[in-house]
Amino acid sequence: PFDFSEITLEPGHSETLSPFPIGGRATLVVTSGTIEAIVGDGRALRLGAGDAMLFQADAGHSLSNTSAIPATAYLVSSPRRSGIG
Repeated sequence: PFDFSEITLEPGHSETLSPFPIGGRATLVVTSGTIEAIVGDGRALRLGAGDAMLFQADAGHSLSNTSAIPATAYLVSSPRRSGIG
């Protein structure tokens, strides 16, 4: 089963997301604005419209809108599948 979420962040707004179950993976796709994503170790990655990232979703992660317009992204997460690490 996949979890699919649309996330809209107003300018200057941040959101901390709860980790998913151990071994889960997530894909974040930005469709408008600019989002700074921080996953696990604290390194920030700046993503603009059309950018995407794949990450281990069992680490804490936060998203911040660093642009002057609302930012929208789609987050798709999946649990660990048997036999796949």
